[in-house]
Amino acid sequence: MRAAGGVRKGRPGVRGITLLELVVVLAITGILTGLTFPRLVGGADRWVVREAREELVGLIYQARVEARRHGGATLEVESGGGVEVRRADGEVVRRWEPSTPGVELEVAGSRDRVELTFGPAGLGRVANATLKVRRGTAEAEVIVSSYGRVRR
Repeated sequence: MRAAGGVRKGRPGVRGITLLELVVVLAITGILTGLTFPRLVGGADRWVVREAREELVGLIYQARVEARRHGGATLEVESGGGVEVRRADGEVVRRWEPSTPGVELEVAGSRDRVELTFGPAGLGRVANATLKVRRGTAEAEVIVSSYGRVRR
């Protein structure tokens, strides 16, 4: 069979795909989706946890800067809660809570709450702590040394 212009249109008698072919393609697509979906979700959790960890590190550095400017500062971290940066005079400079649902902040060890105090030089005063950020199976740690240095 020829169409206008002498171009042949498909094979005669063939009209499309069979139901069996469609089922096989859908089954393969479903299997591949099922194998890749957990990795995509885990990747999103890791990305969100890293972002929250970097926000937490930024708050620690902000507390050190406030300490240099105002003669001292405190960073208060509460498990399951948020973080507060306070100047030496007690004024709260910034409050932070994880904005993404499912992100949990935890103080490692036996404490539920920790205060990291920084002196006028921006150095910590016995300010060591390990803070964990968690969502799903993804987890990241921020370790603050006694002098206020941060290790990721």
